[in-house]
Amino acid sequence: GLQYQNLFDVLQIFHPSKITTADLSITISRLKQESEKVPLILGIGGPDECGHSFFVGELVDALEDQDLLVSSLDLTNVLGTEFQEYENSDLGKCNSYWRSVEIRNWIIDDVLIPYNKGKKIYIEHAPKFIHHYDICNFPFFLAPEMILLVWGTTLFLPEFENLFDIRFLLELSDKAATARIFAFDERENFDKTFIETYKTKEGKYYTNYMTEYKVNEKIDYKINFDNFNAFRINELT
Repeated sequence: GLQYQNLFDVLQIFHPSKITTADLSITISRLKQESEKVPLILGIGGPDECGHSFFVGELVDALEDQDLLVSSLDLTNVLGTEFQEYENSDLGKCNSYWRSVEIRNWIIDDVLIPYNKGKKIYIEHAPKFIHHYDICNFPFFLAPEMILLVWGTTLFLPEFENLFDIRFLLELSDKAATARIFAFDERENFDKTFIETYKTKEGKYYTNYMTEYKVNEKIDYKINFDNFNAFRINELT
């Protein structure tokens, strides 16, 4: 039989988030073992305040438990629906969700495309145009033997089309998304006018992005994140 030192150890065994990331890490580990020298890039998208960092943290822990080397790019502060209103003639339709064209070009052209082609990446210092955003730690290093996690709100745009090997979508109900945006307790029945406000603003912009780029058709895994501390895999429809 199995023995556990305390109740916390027992609860961890049955924790939905732990089970989900453990299952995912096993699948990812098998893929990496089949092609150890080939870069593996995971794309993780979802609405604002959905829980990107928590999901990524849990997944990184599970992958490292499989003795895998992991690195990451956090695009939540440089890629999203809030940047569509920026007046910048350099930004075309495919990258209008970016904070700036410089950041977009650096992420896509200097990091993801070369790494996707199997090249080692070493960048000692952060470019000036990303000094104020915690995208990654510097010096920044990637090798084909590693796994790269990239996450952000509007992550499944055409410029990423052939770069992600596995795509995750973190999903929220309108009520849960509203609660996270307005910092409410999502377990409570707060005023429904807040939900309508969300659906006509942030929610509308995000829905437009999902529809325009047919995001649901590109996803490999959908994660139900209505319960922040107990996310689960949803069936693809």
